[in-house]
Amino acid sequence: MKIKFKNPVISAFLFVVSFFCLALPFLFYHATSFLKKGEYLWFLYFNGAFIFTIVFMFTRNYFELVRAEINDQNLIYYNFIFIQSSIRISKIKGYKIGISDDGKNFISIYDQDNKKLFVLKENYYSNIPEFTENMKIENIGIDFTAFQRIILRLKGKK
Repeated sequence: MKIKFKNPVISAFLFVVSFFCLALPFLFYHATSFLKKGEYLWFLYFNGAFIFTIVFMFTRNYFELVRAEINDQNLIYYNFIFIQSSIRISKIKGYKIGISDDGKNFISIYDQDNKKLFVLKENYYSNIPEFTENMKIENIGIDFTAFQRIILRLKGKK
């Protein structure tokens, strides 16, 4: 069984945007004259912001843009659409359900070492319930986004 994209154009768009982010520092350097004017702090500030954007886009898309299939009790998945990994279904601990900051449901799949393998978002994939039922894994809790974990720490609940 394979996980199916609701709209493949969205995944292709996110893939292209994440690679476009790599060009941001170069485009910025050629479009501005911060170095010629001697404004090194502003140049470093904007390059730091671009590096943060690049890291954010690649880590987010690494876990969320996934092609996965179940084949002979093995889960074969491709993070970021092309980085292949495989794990036996018996070595999967389970999944955690969460709600993203934009209000969409998602499921995070974890292995025995409590390492996140990938995230299946409701607005990207169409057959999430059937896929998790076919893997025969169980719900192991609630997954919080980074923003939700910060709020919980501020409230003192975690």
